[in-house]
Amino acid sequence: MKNIAIISPTDLPIPATKGGAVETGIQQIIDQNEIKEKVNIDVFSYYDELAYEKSRVYKMTKFFYYKPNFIEKKMHIIRKGINYIFRKIKIKYNVNTRKGYSNYIRKVIKSKKYDAILIKNSVDMVIPISKVKNSRICLQLHNDFLNNDTFNANKIVNRCDRIITNSEYIKKCVLKIVGAKNKKIFINKNCLEIEKFTKITSEEENELINKYKIDI
Repeated sequence: MKNIAIISPTDLPIPATKGGAVETGIQQIIDQNEIKEKVNIDVFSYYDELAYEKSRVYKMTKFFYYKPNFIEKKMHIIRKGINYIFRKIKIKYNVNTRKGYSNYIRKVIKSKKYDAILIKNSVDMVIPISKVKNSRICLQLHNDFLNNDTFNANKIVNRCDRIITNSEYIKKCVLKIVGAKNKKIFINKNCLEIEKFTKITSEEENELINKYKIDI
């Protein structure tokens, strides 16, 4: 059975007890894998007490939680501020805002063997992870984070074996980067689980309109 790692991009935890579009998508992957038992998954995420409790029921997924200390939390804010200033004055440089998280993941995966590593929506993680692991790296983009204005865009593209985008627009942005190859960029569009949506009666519709004061 193959082994893969999934790296969550933000401080919202997995399982997705605090929501988040990307985080919910990761949970959908691990939930389906519990049913189909196709691969062994290691998930890297920020720690949350409720998420930790929910993670204990998974058999096919192992969770690695990062707990930032006080200094790292403050440094995260400072690094974000530096990047904001760089964007405003048009300096093409980017500070890794989650350096502690990145270092934690690098330390864990260094001694592990993966068939593939899926980095979700975090271009900053590609180069640091690729430096310690020869596993195939797949970057999944949910936003326009990788384009000609991205710091180290060419290096990031070259370090990825696959790049998945959720729209034709994002794919076109990536393809503008020197060295980007169409054959390794795939589109996986967002979708809805339509079975979770049901039709309502006109009376129920009017009740909701009145309850939430919807101006139609």
